[in-house]
Amino acid sequence: MLLYGFGGYFWIAGSVDPATAVSLATPFDARIPFVPASIYVYASVYVLITLPIFIVESPALFRRVALAYGSMVTVCLLCFRFFPVSGAELRPALDTVNASPFVLWGLRLNYALDPPVNLFPSLHLAGASLAVLATWKARRAYGLATFSAVGVVAVSVCTVKQHFWVDAVAGIGLAFAVYAALLRPFELPPGERAARGPGAWVAFSALLAGSYALLYAVFRRGVAG
Repeated sequence: MLLYGFGGYFWIAGSVDPATAVSLATPFDARIPFVPASIYVYASVYVLITLPIFIVESPALFRRVALAYGSMVTVCLLCFRFFPVSGAELRPALDTVNASPFVLWGLRLNYALDPPVNLFPSLHLAGASLAVLATWKARRAYGLATFSAVGVVAVSVCTVKQHFWVDAVAGIGLAFAVYAALLRPFELPPGERAARGPGAWVAFSALLAGSYALLYAVFRRGVAG
């Protein structure tokens, strides 16, 4: 799934000329402040999308979640290919930004790796939202505990100046549409347990903490962002 999603994402990004892409800027986007430290939340999505791997125990439900992820990514890639949107105008000049060296390094790394296209709908928000909805399907208490993650990620994609607010709303809407079509109607086979126990959260938290620690170690090694 990662090969399909990221491979398609960067292939399309490389074939789109930002100058020919449309802008979805609104007056509201101009009023959203640039918050450099929100890169911490923005980067967490790359771990958050793996949450169902830790939580979902039922093989049948896990296969349905994989189908939902594949469907979501396919819709996003089609939109990126046939409705290219550019957010180059959103990005500030980082040379004038007052932030910690680690935050600036993270912003430069993000801007270098994540092109200012492939914006609508936000794959960040679609992936984060679907991860939480899949968790909700496995166990509602788990889902309730993680729903706030969608909100903070939605804010971060705008305050990092990577997305327009319309992209964020569309990403959340896509996740809910995929959930309604593929996950909500699913019925657990007899004898299968949907969700793993609390130890799954320990493992997920360790991955999240380890990911940030690895990024900081790379930063300390002086690798350019």
